Amino acid sequence: MQNQTNSVMQMMNGIDPSMGIEGFPSMNIETAGEINPEKRFPLEILVDTSRSTFGDPINEMNDGLARLILELAKDEIASVAVDLCITEFNDTVNVVYPFANVGEAPMPILRARGLTKMGGAIIEGLKLLRQRQQEYNLQGIPSFKPMMILLTDGMPTDEQHEWQSAVARLRQAQQQQEINFLAVGYNGADMSALKELSCQKPPAMLQGIKFLEFFEWLSKVASIASSSQPGMTTTNPLPSPDSWMQGLML
Repeated sequence: MQNQTNSVMQMMNGIDPSMGIEGFPSMNIETAGEINPEKRFPLEILVDTSRSTFGDPINEMNDGLARLILELAKDEIASVAVDLCITEFNDTVNVVYPFANVGEAPMPILRARGLTKMGGAIIEGLKLLRQRQQEYNLQGIPSFKPMMILLTDGMPTDEQHEWQSAVARLRQAQQQQEINFLAVGYNGADMSALKELSCQKPPAMLQGIKFLEFFEWLSKVASIASSSQPGMTTTNPLPSPDSWMQGLML
């Protein structure tokens, strides 16, 4: 457990000044700096809301995201250091929770519809992360390496050229140490497609639709990461996800 927690902290300690948010609204970054002036932790979640998620999956996803926001809001540092963005993808790509401190914006209810524009979501997600990092740089605010999470139960339905472009861009961002990326599949997810996306770690697989467990666990990852310092160790280990998620490697 201790090794897993320390690996999270080591993974997040990294600033990449080369990443680039022209035209994106500021979300009280300066106010947040009054409590945590050292670093910000950009956390971006890409959520599949295609028609195959109708019913229990989308309901559990909504409950899980609400739990994530609630848990982060209760943490004095994470509530202002974590810069959260949530993007859904189906027939289109839609930013439903633009980068903000948790609790600054209401969390909309996600609804299942359409296909699975996964590649388009990845391309948009990378653009938003680079834009946000540019805003930090312009304001002189240091940051941890961004983390991108992708959750899906399906396979990409993008045009082949768009999917291949998304794969190439995401892999390049990982190779250049610009982001940490984790793909998580559930139910009938195409794990071979998710393997294409990552050159850091293989995709993980949820057991069923354990979104409450996953997002509560992610809130702890974000809390530890947002308050960590180089060389720091912690006595608050992460709970093991092994009973509800397979294949996770930190």
